[in-house]
Amino acid sequence: MTAIPPDPAAAAPPAAHAAHAAHGAPASDGMVRIALNLGAAGLIAGVLLATLNAYTAPIREQNEVRAREEARRAVLPAATRFVPIDGHDGWFTGQTGDGRPAGYVIAVKEKGYSGAIELLVGVDDGLRIVDYRVLRHNETPGLGAKATEIEFRQRFRGRSLGQLGVAKVAKLGEIQAITGATITSRAVARGIERELKALHATLPGGRP
Repeated sequence: MTAIPPDPAAAAPPAAHAAHAAHGAPASDGMVRIALNLGAAGLIAGVLLATLNAYTAPIREQNEVRAREEARRAVLPAATRFVPIDGHDGWFTGQTGDGRPAGYVIAVKEKGYSGAIELLVGVDDGLRIVDYRVLRHNETPGLGAKATEIEFRQRFRGRSLGQLGVAKVAKLGEIQAITGATITSRAVARGIERELKALHATLPGGRP
């Protein structure tokens, strides 16, 4: 008959079992401590982030207000005073220093190639485009982002409603699209044209 070897665990004395238990306890405690430390670190990071956000939010808001004010002056430099137009957020009537009308500033938001494009457009008293400034965009650098540059913006100067057609190869009277960014180019023109129509409809008789 073959002898069955004794079970080492059963044969181990009580002291050995206690040693094994004592050896496993620190590992378990260590895991608990790590979890607690991670939880505490996450909580502290969350509190710090919330505090930082609360502190910087007013600063960001002030910077945005300042940027919009500068954009208004840039797109309608003949105006020294801007009076909000009721019922149209971001629209203003521009006035000269002696109170004469200088034109209008209208806010535009249109879907571009990579998201919304927000801009301010200045038009003179005859409703011809003076200039525009892009406030926000996510267009591709080196392509759609060129819509922010003077080379493209100046293609809109002096144009009015009905003169904002964009083409890859512009014919007489059309706006030359940015190379490789026709979608962005047309989005800018489309948004401006829509708000110009709304401005015409807002003014008495469609004119200043």
